[in-house]
This record gives sequence, structure tokens and C-alpha cells, in this order.
Amino acid sequence: MRPAFTLGLALALTATGCGPTLKDSHEWNQRAVRAAFFHDVCKLQSYFETAHQPKPTTDTSVNSNGDAIFKLRSVETVALSRLVERFYKRAPALRGEVVAYVQYHLKGRHRTVPVGASTDLVVNGTSVSLPYHPCVGAFFFGEQRYRARRALLESGDASLASR
Repeated sequence: MRPAFTLGLALALTATGCGPTLKDSHEWNQRAVRAAFFHDVCKLQSYFETAHQPKPTTDTSVNSNGDAIFKLRSVETVALSRLVERFYKRAPALRGEVVAYVQYHLKGRHRTVPVGASTDLVVNGTSVSLPYHPCVGAFFFGEQRYRARRALLESGDASLASR
């Protein structure tokens, strides 16, 4: 009876989702992602004013799709931790060694995390998968867009934002 109970418990925990989940069940599409960038929903503008996006330690791409691996430095871990705390429930504390495995799609010169793609983290040797949120992609690949956002806001021509 013990193995059946253990299997049942494991299935129930998997079904209810013990890992990180989004605090907001917002449905993301390309338009909503662009709006999140423009309105700085991610609160990354000030981060990119003083720091740079993380540099991948490994980057492989085939055609316009790729995978990047990032070994985060402490300042990057702190910034990502703030995002995770803001947008996820049941996420682990990001302290110590953090390695991120991020899928991307190349659009022109910009890398973006495909809508729906999860980001896998290894935190001090423990793996965790973060469900898609555009702010995670913005953290890893958004520096150019935030520079453009700053220039647009400084120009005073906010009408361009809807394009």
C-alpha cells in the first residue's frame, strides 16, 4: 500500500504544481509584450541605466532559434531575484550560484524569448523552471529595447510607442 500512496502523492503534487507559478494569469501575446516593454511593467529601465544585460557563457543558434546559458554575477542575481519575487509564487530564493538556460528567437538583430517558453534556472545545484513571463526575457535580452525606450521618452514622441 505504501508505494501506491507515494505514487498517488507524487501525481497529486505534480498536478497541483509545486513549482513556481505566475502571480498574475495574464495571457501574453506579442502586442501585450510590446506594451509591457513600453510601460516598463518589468521595472528594468533603471537597471539598464546603470548595468548591462547578462552575457551568455554559451550561445547556440540554428536559423533564427537559439539557446543561451548564463552564469549570473551577484548584481545580475539580485536584479533577477527582484523580478522573480514580483511576478512568481513559490519561486526559490535566488542566492548563491545561479545558472539560467534561456530559449530565444532572433528577430532582426533582437533576441526575444518566445511567448510561452519557460526559463530554466539552476540555483545552487537545484533545478527550477519558470513559466513564461516577458520580464524574464526582457532581463536577458532587453537592453537594446530599453535604450530605445529611453531615447523615445527623451524625444517626447510617445505616439511612436503604439507601432
